[in-house]
Amino acid sequence: MLREQNLDHGCFGETELTALLEVGGWEAILPSALKDRQLLAVANQMRDLVLDQHADASGGTGSAALAMTLLLIAVTEPKRWGPGDHLNIEMETLHDVLELLSARIDQEIVDRVLQRRNERSDVTLIQAIRELTR
Repeated sequence: MLREQNLDHGCFGETELTALLEVGGWEAILPSALKDRQLLAVANQMRDLVLDQHADASGGTGSAALAMTLLLIAVTEPKRWGPGDHLNIEMETLHDVLELLSARIDQEIVDRVLQRRNERSDVTLIQAIRELTR
């Protein structure tokens, strides 16, 4: 359960995201797999990206939110990779996926506060990303 004392956003950047990927693969970066501190940090980063605000650069390790979004797009829609290993996606579609992931992260926070686990949340998220990136 997410508790009030865990509301410190802490640092969750690309370094921490890479460590999660190395240990647990791409499933380790899904909202339901993140620790409370990581979930809150990425929720804050997502709000900055979706609302087009300047992210807090004081952490120094970079934002995990955009990297997480791009990785999930790459995993769910591998044919999006173009020549030279570049992800081929329109900015509008990327923004739609950011909004979707941001909403899913918010839902995960509420699920934890209410102590109501949603077993299908990861599957639904991946299916929705696939639909958006077609």
